Amino acid sequence: MKTIGVIGGLGPMATVYYLELITKMADVHRDQEHPRIYMQSMPDIPDRTAYILGQSEDNPIHLMIQAGKALQQMGADFITVPCVTAGYFYAQMEEALDIPVVNLLQELADASKRRNVQKVGILATSGTNRSGVLTEMIRRQGMEVLLPDESRQEQLMDIIYRQIKGGEAIDWQLFGEIAENLLDSGAECLILGCTELPLLRKELCHCTEKQCADILQNHCIDALEVLAECALSRCGIPIKQGW
Repeated sequence: MKTIGVIGGLGPMATVYYLELITKMADVHRDQEHPRIYMQSMPDIPDRTAYILGQSEDNPIHLMIQAGKALQQMGADFITVPCVTAGYFYAQMEEALDIPVVNLLQELADASKRRNVQKVGILATSGTNRSGVLTEMIRRQGMEVLLPDESRQEQLMDIIYRQIKGGEAIDWQLFGEIAENLLDSGAECLILGCTELPLLRKELCHCTEKQCADILQNHCIDALEVLAECALSRCGIPIKQGW
């Protein structure tokens, strides 16, 4: 069985949930059948969006490569990074390392294609959207991409950074309005394209907005679930039915 390498801490709660999904999604029956996981949790890696938008000169790639090399030396067979915005640096990481790095952007585009849809809405950080890395991957698959307008994107960033990352109360109604606007504009599915956003699905028991809960449960592609499924598949571990 192959060993999974994880560059974590981008952000910390998303990493914890990713590890939880790897465990929950594996169709195994005893401890020894789960995959071995090596992790470098480095929350001190500079903010990816701030660098991409030119708001910071602190390039995160240096610490990301450092973490990747450490995982390589530990014996990881491949590397996963539970952060969609980090996909901006995928080519540099792949060039610097001797083991494969899972391209989450490509995996999300492939997951969208499997849904047989023509229009995909992306809910992601401004860094991911401004760089166009995920948008381009999806368009290469022949699908149209819809993004929140500037005002709603700012609201989404507030949900991601202040509420989810910052540990404040989630404005479920606001998130539902942002997501519903993309669906009303023609999106046939939505990508939760920031790995903080799947945490909303994990916390659905606290959601009092029925429309928001329906969108999260039935209309979204979860970036962390996609990454966990890919990691397990590379290890030759079957996925439980229902995921």
